[in-house]
Amino acid sequence: MNTDKPIRLKGYQPSETTGEKTDLAYVYRRIEEMKAARSASGIEIKWDKWQKQYDGYRVERAPDEWQSNIVINTTAGVVESQLSEVIDQNYRPRYLPRGLEDKPRATVMNAINDYTWEVGMADVEVYKMTGEAFTLGTSIGQEYYRKEKRMVQQIMSTKANGQQEFKDVEINDFDDVYLEHIRLQEVWFDEYGRSLNGTYAAKDCVRRVIMNIDDFKNFFKGPIWDKMDNAKYVEPGGDVNYYEFYKPSQGIDHSKQVEVYWYWSTRPTDGRPNVSDHLMVVANDVMVVRGPNPYNHKRLPFVRQVDILNASTFYGKGESQLLESIQEEQTILRRMIIDRNHLDIDKMFLMSSRETDLTDDDLIARPHGVVTVEDVANVKPLEYGDVPGSTFRSLDMLTDDAIRITGQDDRMQSVQSPTTATQAAILKEATLKRLRTKIWLLRNMTLYNVGLLRESNIRQFYSVPKVEKIVGEKGSSNYQNRVRDAYQTGRLQMKGNEPYEQKYKSIRLSDQKLNVTKEGVSLQKSKEPTFFEATPDLITPMYGSFDVKISPMPSIPVSKPLMQEKVSAMFDRLIQFPQIYSQEKLGDALLETHDYDPDEFKPDKAPQDQLQSNLIGKSLQVAQVENQELMKGKELPPTPYAMAPHTEAHIAMINAPEMRDLPPDSPILATLVRHIQGELQAQQQRDSAMGAKPGMGGYKGPSGPSAPAMGDVNPAMAEAPAAGNGQGEAVNPQNIQ
Repeated sequence: MNTDKPIRLKGYQPSETTGEKTDLAYVYRRIEEMKAARSASGIEIKWDKWQKQYDGYRVERAPDEWQSNIVINTTAGVVESQLSEVIDQNYRPRYLPRGLEDKPRATVMNAINDYTWEVGMADVEVYKMTGEAFTLGTSIGQEYYRKEKRMVQQIMSTKANGQQEFKDVEINDFDDVYLEHIRLQEVWFDEYGRSLNGTYAAKDCVRRVIMNIDDFKNFFKGPIWDKMDNAKYVEPGGDVNYYEFYKPSQGIDHSKQVEVYWYWSTRPTDGRPNVSDHLMVVANDVMVVRGPNPYNHKRLPFVRQVDILNASTFYGKGESQLLESIQEEQTILRRMIIDRNHLDIDKMFLMSSRETDLTDDDLIARPHGVVTVEDVANVKPLEYGDVPGSTFRSLDMLTDDAIRITGQDDRMQSVQSPTTATQAAILKEATLKRLRTKIWLLRNMTLYNVGLLRESNIRQFYSVPKVEKIVGEKGSSNYQNRVRDAYQTGRLQMKGNEPYEQKYKSIRLSDQKLNVTKEGVSLQKSKEPTFFEATPDLITPMYGSFDVKISPMPSIPVSKPLMQEKVSAMFDRLIQFPQIYSQEKLGDALLETHDYDPDEFKPDKAPQDQLQSNLIGKSLQVAQVENQELMKGKELPPTPYAMAPHTEAHIAMINAPEMRDLPPDSPILATLVRHIQGELQAQQQRDSAMGAKPGMGGYKGPSGPSAPAMGDVNPAMAEAPAAGNGQGEAVNPQNIQ
């Protein structure tokens, strides 16, 4: 590209008065400067070499070549082993409040982050970034708000003749915050930058994107991305090749592709101190976007991950670079050994010059083959000695060198079979010490910055409501209720006498439910998916932003069988303390670990309210019968496992008019009091045995909750002793009013 001459493309002429022409030339100059600086460092050629090393790249042999071209792919083995362990950690950003007022909002923000992390498949993008970082030393990801839309046809009606009518409808395939892995060869950073934050942070960068012309026209349309109205000038063509060692397939038509450069800047450049943040998009020499950084965080929307950090350079060192010479020597030695075996199986021959009738085909070994010669002594196979043991010792030494350099040895993980989860953790701990640095960098450099960018983007874009038209029959009550609710909540907008409602994003919770009350916000477990609306008051913090912390996950995950053993051992120990731990919850955890649904193992029962009502009704019926017998002077022992309403019915009997007419020393009254005391005494003993407070209904026995103390039921009895003197002594009826 030539930035010294005016750029003319079928009517497009950048304006000089608005500075568009100057900015277009500036963007191209910065692109060339960043590309030239990285190319001069030679790092791109090394990336190609290391990628081939990881891929086990080899040139196909010609038909007449017999030498081995095997590749001992030590690099791929080390990278994949480390990658499997690092990805298993399953880290993600978490948000902490900066004050007590923001604690409920942090809860909501974490729920939104978990949702966006899942729908955007961020774990997959982290996997891609980590794999590239281990292979090439560095990887780049972009954290931004992605909106992917397209036009589809929906069937509106079907006529009697079978002909259908369609309607063009625009749908969103994706509309949320997103983390995307970017190939190193498609993004360039400030040649003086050493990182993406800090004192030596890169001040600008550019990303190259190859798009189909139809996708380009669909994306860059409307007032958001085509404010300059220049997208119409863009035509397909230009440089659409890959920058890696492999090239696009020659059988694919690339004539409809467009080369698009996204230039980002965060600091004053080019002598313009008043303009610090830029976003300029250039597509095939046409300036499409020219303005400030659209994100509120005003940072470069990129994150970096490195395998081994080099503080003085932007790019890190990977496993391929560590193993480059070792894998090369391993490959050479292994090829030589295999070639030696080939020569030993298909031998060469020593033949006298007098044996002129023999050809190469005559000496090829074959079943029942006969070679006629004048003198056998004139034709001898060339014998080789055995491969010396030093060759294999050299291979072992190279393997040990690879282990020493990378710290990764898969063989150590299978030396012994652990019998417990703790043993498995200890065994893995000994082999994964070198991975701690890589995990530490992933958490504190890459995912931390992802969390900062994502938190800002969520607050920025989730706070903007979407306007949806209220549809339905206008005279119906449902339609009127929706309009009234929108008006009362301040979300009603009128456009051309048509009502519209402002709506915020709906967030799904897989196994939790968000409860918003006057006291605050909390999360509860739920077996069904739940939803809540992310309104600005729930996500906007009082102190400007949230603090970011990477969630602590199990550092060394164990396998399913070991986890089942661990939970079974926990169940056996904790089930012995029913007054502290819930037996039902322990059983649920044990069954879930073994992949069973706990509800399938619980007895069928009526709804709790109905069951409780039935039990109370039967208990009251028994109490009424007992009251009639006691009024006749019959001595009845306390009813076993009497419920609280049962005993209350007896206490209410004391205050009945017919009981008040009895003299204080009446045997009927004394019998009734002894009956009540016995039931209360038994209930208090059950409460005490289960660790509950007496009279608080803590015990749920076979017949329901226990009764409160006599004074709790009838305030007039507050002075009465709770249960006599412990020796069966009755309470003085005169104390009962």
